[in-house]
Amino acid sequence: MCDGFDNNCDGFIDEGVVTTFYRDDGVGKRCEEPRPLLFHSGAATGFVQCADGPIARVSQEPVPPPEAPPACAGDEPDLFCDSDADCNEHEACIPAELTGSEGNARCEPAACRTGDDCTSGECGVVLDSNLEQEHDRSLAALGRVRPGSPSAPGAARTAPAPPPRYDRGVNASPSPIFALLLTACAPVAAPVEPEAMPDPGDWALTGPGGPGVSFDAAALDQPCAALTGGPEDAEHHNLVGMYDGWLVLPWAPEDGGGGVSLFEFDDPCAPVKIGEAYSPTMRESHTLAIAEVDGRTLLAVDMHIDGDHGGIGFWDLTDPTAPVWLSQLELPGYDYPDAYFRVALSTFWQGDLLFVSAGFLGVFTVDVSDPANPVILDNFTEVAFLAGSFHVIGNVALASSAGLLKTMTIDVGDPEDWQTLATFETADAEGDLHPYYFATVGGRYALFARKDTGGGPMVYDLIDPSKPTLVGGVENPEADGGYVYRHHDMLFQGESNFGSRYDFADPAAPVELTRIDIDGDFDTLTPIGNVAVASVDSGAASGLSTVVFPWAAEPDTRGPTAELVNPADGAVWVPVTGRIGLSFDEFVEPRSVHAGSFRVWDQAGRAVPGRFYAQEHIVNFVPDALQPDTSYFVEVPAGGIADLSGNPTGASMRFRFSTAADVMERPW
Repeated sequence: MCDGFDNNCDGFIDEGVVTTFYRDDGVGKRCEEPRPLLFHSGAATGFVQCADGPIARVSQEPVPPPEAPPACAGDEPDLFCDSDADCNEHEACIPAELTGSEGNARCEPAACRTGDDCTSGECGVVLDSNLEQEHDRSLAALGRVRPGSPSAPGAARTAPAPPPRYDRGVNASPSPIFALLLTACAPVAAPVEPEAMPDPGDWALTGPGGPGVSFDAAALDQPCAALTGGPEDAEHHNLVGMYDGWLVLPWAPEDGGGGVSLFEFDDPCAPVKIGEAYSPTMRESHTLAIAEVDGRTLLAVDMHIDGDHGGIGFWDLTDPTAPVWLSQLELPGYDYPDAYFRVALSTFWQGDLLFVSAGFLGVFTVDVSDPANPVILDNFTEVAFLAGSFHVIGNVALASSAGLLKTMTIDVGDPEDWQTLATFETADAEGDLHPYYFATVGGRYALFARKDTGGGPMVYDLIDPSKPTLVGGVENPEADGGYVYRHHDMLFQGESNFGSRYDFADPAAPVELTRIDIDGDFDTLTPIGNVAVASVDSGAASGLSTVVFPWAAEPDTRGPTAELVNPADGAVWVPVTGRIGLSFDEFVEPRSVHAGSFRVWDQAGRAVPGRFYAQEHIVNFVPDALQPDTSYFVEVPAGGIADLSGNPTGASMRFRFSTAADVMERPW
């Protein structure tokens, strides 16, 4: 039955329709009960495993196998043996632990394959080198080797590296051989429309929302208001953001003792403080990880008790007029005053996981299903990596340093088995290396704030996270970069000595447009609609640690655009533990992300239940559960997800992926 389903539960979809498998053993016998041969991550290798053990290649045409083996092929590979003497000259006696033959060693081909020309007395392998390597990797995935391969016993060469982890469809190009399986039978299309879902605009704010006023030309790039914390404010500020229509301002120094204030910000030059609270253990924070958990609004921040004790803490912002310090969690190895080396530096919230970047301590994963009682789950460390930030889009993370060069992209689709996709050091077009202070993800780009060798942004394309690509950048010799954020065709970067706005219309060549200045170490310039919020983390004039600067005359009217999705459109073998992520070209209002504006349904048209998270440019959907052997469809409809000024997406976007070997046709 050709219906796009695994009806007989044998691990294959629509088998026997066109595709035929033959054992790759020099004999060419038909492969009985073939099953996909996968890397440990679930990636297709291009081979199948037969019921009796041997590896099989796929044939495009259902041609019967040879009636007789080639003269040089030797005995069947299931012949048991004690030594090579029991095999013919073209075979080797392979130990049982490498063949899976239940305690018996057996003869297996040493050189001959189906199709070898043996008339000259010597067998020539017909597979090209790339395919031969893939064959070896396939065997390695089973704990086996091909005689004569670099990893075979007694081989002179070093064994090849383990097979690469599949990147959850970001670069989902199956091998040419396995592609025949994927195209053997056209899958049945999913329903044209999913079941009824909420309207994309079916959301509302509690607060008044982002900036909605105009400015004359004389007011642009001039200070118009200051944002202050409570009486304990040490004048040490960083990133601000919007949540549920309120502006959220954390304030705390490195050595602890700070709080959070919330403001009406629709008139940004006349902000109104509506709530505030202080905690003696809150520490300087560099991100705003906010999430809804069981109907309550939580903010994760950094925490400091004393030189040997610190980690993360949680604010309950459910009542914005009266924030409550809910809980805190110590990280093992915490050490202050090494302000970057062994302390929490940033947090990122996705589902029940909070990713905590902690310098040389690495990245901690924390179970935050109950934020009142957070629990450390795991700790990812990497040699010479000073973890500064960790941004997760679906199943792929950008792990960036705090002031160094090393950067990684990581497959986190299986929370218990992370795999590094790429490691690189930030550089310019000439190949000269340049460290950065902090990084973020805006749309399809990783953005790095260059430091020590001047300032200015450095830009990498993440459209293929397994191969991040330098796009460009600009050196600002009078600067020393801090934090960089994107707002459509503009970049906003704190440069220590001043803040700069860059034209980003050409990502390969950003152009500095203007500078603004306030006293102190000016590290952060946050775009919110048509204003930018400047913050300094030391040396501020009294009451001027955070200052508002209009940069555009009219309120923002352009909605956000998603430039990067994960899983990618058409991705296969997505793990059932996978998440779905979008990266936009500007900050988004988390309240606008819901089941009507971020729609996910399965091949039967059923809406997939789950939870939504938004942090800065990134939106994630965490399904309650993905099912195996299932295609899924995603739609971000026009008029739904909105920016901090309330402007929704202008055009619909759709993509699809599958937890199986193929994905159903688009229903649109």
